[in-house]
Amino acid sequence: MRNQMDWLLNSGWESASTTPIELRRVRTLTASAYLLLLLGVPYLLRAFQWQIEVRMVAIPCAMLLMMASILLLRFTKKLYPASHLAPLALYVAGAGAIYTGGGIGSIATGWWLVVPLLAGLLVSLRTGLMWGILILLSLALVHFLQQQGMPFLDLTPPDSRPSQVLVQCFGVTAAILILMSSYLSQLEQSEKTLARQNHDLKLHIQRAEQAEEDAQRAVLAKTRFLANMSHELRTPLNSVLGFSQRLNKHVSGRLQKREIDALNHILINGQRMMRLLDDLLDLSRIEAGSMTLSKSPLELQQALDRAWREVEPEALRAGSNVKLVFGNSVQVIADGQRIVQVLISILAHSIKYSVKKTINVELGNLQQGGLIQVCYYAELLSPPEQLRLFDRYDHLHSKCAREAGSSGLALPLAWELVLLHGGKLTLHQDPTGLTCFNLFLPTV
Repeated sequence: MRNQMDWLLNSGWESASTTPIELRRVRTLTASAYLLLLLGVPYLLRAFQWQIEVRMVAIPCAMLLMMASILLLRFTKKLYPASHLAPLALYVAGAGAIYTGGGIGSIATGWWLVVPLLAGLLVSLRTGLMWGILILLSLALVHFLQQQGMPFLDLTPPDSRPSQVLVQCFGVTAAILILMSSYLSQLEQSEKTLARQNHDLKLHIQRAEQAEEDAQRAVLAKTRFLANMSHELRTPLNSVLGFSQRLNKHVSGRLQKREIDALNHILINGQRMMRLLDDLLDLSRIEAGSMTLSKSPLELQQALDRAWREVEPEALRAGSNVKLVFGNSVQVIADGQRIVQVLISILAHSIKYSVKKTINVELGNLQQGGLIQVCYYAELLSPPEQLRLFDRYDHLHSKCAREAGSSGLALPLAWELVLLHGGKLTLHQDPTGLTCFNLFLPTV
């Protein structure tokens, strides 16, 4: 029974896809329209009983307008025009009652007084005020016509006038009660719906907060694990590298070529593992917020020179032609060791993936800081692939990096280090394949 009532009052509007305010107005309009239609039946029967032609026309017109508002609401889903048809119907019925009931001095005037209330409850305060102004103008017009001698006769049979007055009082009061009960009942229903939605929203927020806390704990646990693992692995690895270097230095002359190659293989892979542990440890410190920077005045040209000396042997092996172009000297406040580390990562990546073996490095002075550009030609990357270059968990060239002997974490770590300095590291690539790393560092 309740579902059928909801279907009738909703007039085809889906509760899930309709806002509570709109649904309240729809249900208020529908309930008021149906009840006012039922209320108009006895007045229509009396109009035909007494053969009062004006009422025989006005009341059916009002009922048709009321039914039109219901149909418009159900089949076109247009709330605003449907909400205006209902007050118009009551206005037409009231006009007929006033014209055939003795003018504005009769109880029939009460029907017009209900119109602004209906419009305000169904649409808005502004709409109610507009209809109120129309009612005041209509009352003034009727009063003017009465003063000019136009007759507004009470066409109700004399012996039925007392009962008609009682019926009119009952009708106006019933109309007000219908509007009030319809509006307040739907308002209460809307409040219950909002309360239920707020409760569900609070539960979702609590679950989201709990999930966020669990995720943060998991990240911290992972960070601690990586940090501890890095420390635990560094101790035996240092021993392996130390003894391997001593062997290579003191007894390599007494070893066969195969043994020397194996010893060099140990050293190369041990150094690769050490770089991986260093990168993991740095990323763990950044995630935990424990990374400290030793900032001091730094000349970016000197930092570039230091980075270039580190990667120059690699550039020679790859056959790359690196051109350094320095403008005015740029000084920033930064951790020199970390900035050199960032520059080494960018230069090493450029040397590794340059297809034309020509790399241009340019230092520029901006108003807010220094800009270092490293440009070369590379294979075209899509925007998502460009972002993956700085993703520590899904690094674009992670497999290639492992084959080339690096950790694959160099660029993600460089991106994090630049952020810690308040700078920005971006990648831009045009359709020709010209790829540029842009490293910006603020002066302060």
